[in-house]
Amino acid sequence: MVHPDFLKCGVGKSLIDFSVEHSIKSNVKSIRLDVYQKNIPAIKLYEKCGFKYVDTVDLGLRNYGLDWFKLYERLL
Repeated sequence: MVHPDFLKCGVGKSLIDFSVEHSIKSNVKSIRLDVYQKNIPAIKLYEKCGFKYVDTVDLGLRNYGLDWFKLYERLL
């Protein structure tokens, strides 16, 4: 998550790049993540960074106004 004061500054991309590099060095086979379906900026970033859509699921957070989440994966 990136603090709103730092949106569109490249922080999210840097965090993803670091995670991918660290995962590769750690011999991880894939990275999986979930994102609230209405978080379009994050979804665009993940897809730009090579994450592929897997499914949409209910993670049980409807009481908080978060009903559906998209699942993404990037094979390393």
